[in-house]
Amino acid sequence: MIAVAPEARDVLVVEDDALIVAFIRTALTKAGHRVRSATTGTAALDRVRREHVDVVLLDLSLPDIDGLEVLRTLRAERHDVPVVVLTARSDPADRAVAEALGVRDYLVKPIALADLCRVVVDSSSRTCGDALPRAGADNPSAPADGRGRSGGGDPRLGPGLLDRHR
Repeated sequence: MIAVAPEARDVLVVEDDALIVAFIRTALTKAGHRVRSATTGTAALDRVRREHVDVVLLDLSLPDIDGLEVLRTLRAERHDVPVVVLTARSDPADRAVAEALGVRDYLVKPIALADLCRVVVDSSSRTCGDALPRAGADNPSAPADGRGRSGGGDPRLGPGLLDRHR
């Protein structure tokens, strides 16, 4: 498991799927981070312009403008916030453009929760496994064994959640 830093991060999740946002928010909040979200590229740009953000988790397939265009705009406006692409698009051309624009990492859905945590934190005191959604009254859809949606020991934001998109 990847350990979580004691220093909280302000994370902006730019994703139009409410289930994905909820899963990421639950995991990162339980790991001690502050999570905000935007469902469109326009809303994401507005938040970065007016709020403090330590890291942006950016989907590329957004309903209004492409995530790569969001990234281009952030860089053109000289926002140096670290950006992690979190997308179903595995095209090497997309990855190359994102890397040329200075993304911190490029993660293709489905991804392991540990990989997501790895890019958000620098050091740790708790594990990401501690942040996984658990089955219960507040989350009856999570598996009772706490392993994430894919089963097995590698919790993933996936099958049926992240990899069904775009």
